Amino acid sequence: MMIIYHLKVSLNNNSINFEKILSFSKEVLILESFQLNKLEPELKLLYAKNSPGRKPRNPVMMLQSLVLMNLCNEASISKWVKITRTNTVIALICGCNPDDTPGVECRN
Repeated sequence: MMIIYHLKVSLNNNSINFEKILSFSKEVLILESFQLNKLEPELKLLYAKNSPGRKPRNPVMMLQSLVLMNLCNEASISKWVKITRTNTVIALICGCNPDDTPGVECRN
């Protein structure tokens, strides 16, 4: 029910409108039915401990984003990053702060 909670908070804060939420109702119901939050302890075990890099993103949020990407028939991670950064509702459904969505960073 976390997705619905975050959408409700954003709706109450007038940061998104109800019609935008309704357009993703099927995807929200599917994601909520998966109850991915129950996988968090197992998913966290897959992360390296004491990694010298930046703090990892929430693994449930990352999995939720990939599942939603699939439900939206998007195959390109690069395109999905752009979508999550420009569509507040999709970012919220993924479990992201719309101002801090994950993305691919290239280093030379």
